[in-house]
Amino acid sequence: MNIDKAEYQLITELVERIDEFRVKNNYSIYQLANKADTSINTIKHLYKKKSFPNIHTVYNICEALEIPIWRLFYKIGNDPYHTNEEISLCDNYEQLSDTGKRLLLELSENMK
Repeated sequence: MNIDKAEYQLITELVERIDEFRVKNNYSIYQLANKADTSINTIKHLYKKKSFPNIHTVYNICEALEIPIWRLFYKIGNDPYHTNEEISLCDNYEQLSDTGKRLLLELSENMK
């Protein structure tokens, strides 16, 4: 598969984001492939920037990394609509228990 310069840049950015979260989770690429229920060859091709993963693979990688899919594509500091604090709040919210989420939502409703 031949890819152009723009596609290569997109794959590079995607691999960098995956690698950032992979390292945070202390996963090897083999562990990531296993946890994502994806072949090691698929992960290796992605890391070698030979092909884009399909949406199913991206979803499985995000599940393995325990992140919502939007976090893989979102770059902090490049969003004119959301502050870093807002993104941090979203990250923290996603780590709360169901009870914690409910309580935080109630609190935020009462603070208006």
